[in-house]
Amino acid sequence: MTNVSSSSIVNLAKRVAAALPVVVAALVWTAGGLAAAETVPATAGSGSALFAEHCSSCHGAAGEGFRSLYPPLARSRILADEPEVLPCIIRYGLRGEIVVDGRVFNQVMPGNSLLSAGEIARIISHMQALWGDENRAIEVETWLEDCK
Repeated sequence: MTNVSSSSIVNLAKRVAAALPVVVAALVWTAGGLAAAETVPATAGSGSALFAEHCSSCHGAAGEGFRSLYPPLARSRILADEPEVLPCIIRYGLRGEIVVDGRVFNQVMPGNSLLSAGEIARIISHMQALWGDENRAIEVETWLEDCK
């Protein structure tokens, strides 16, 4: 049997109380994103799962963006007009001011050099299926060569 002192219980209660606002805020924020999300089956390695893991925390589960901090991807002209820049942005990131659908954004988007060309292609295919032209050819390896 383990003996637990009252001071240990008090210290634990203080730590839980200190963390509670952060936990509640995270749950509320996540629930809001989940409510707005479109239902797309996610299997490990699928574009949906990769998007959820690498993109949705900033761009939103439904691609809605986040206030004036992170641009929306849903209904964004970049999917239709410039899909060839997406692999470069996903792999190498983006710095500086950009205008998306008439709104100015100026946050740093970190790149993810650990994603393979195939994973980047699946993310872009997922975005195109939801918000762009799912029949458009995606040439990620060629596009990645062009942005070096």
